[in-house]
Amino acid sequence: MRFHQDNKGILEGIRELLKELGINSNPVRKYLRKGKERHYFNISGYENYFKYQELIGANHPIKKQRLSNLVTTTKSSKTFRLIPGKTKSEIVLFLKDFPRGATIKEIKQIKQNLFEKYPNLKWNEDTLVRHLKNLEIKRLAHKERRGQPFYWFLSE
Repeated sequence: MRFHQDNKGILEGIRELLKELGINSNPVRKYLRKGKERHYFNISGYENYFKYQELIGANHPIKKQRLSNLVTTTKSSKTFRLIPGKTKSEIVLFLKDFPRGATIKEIKQIKQNLFEKYPNLKWNEDTLVRHLKNLEIKRLAHKERRGQPFYWFLSE
């Protein structure tokens, strides 16, 4: 979804309002059209489209239908992904409930919760492990071996 405007300040204001509503967007960019400088920004991703539809919507029947189609097709896309940072934040929220630590098997429950909300999400155990390792590198989480499995904890 793309927003165009000659006045960059207006677009920046719209972006700020969207941000306050929890709708993420790309930075404002510029381009030339018929020798005139114009500006635009994009909104992308199912969660942002869905929030936009629920909180703002559209009055024009054609635009309303296009927005509805965009939400539906994005949700059922073969390559559906969460917005950047969402998987990591879900892992952190999950680990907060496990002060004694959680195994990969327990953390996989996140996957089930996400699949209930996003049935076409492409996500597997490798994705989970990659995110846990990234959290470990950033010192937000750590693992300890207790017997056979590793237990993951939030770092303090």
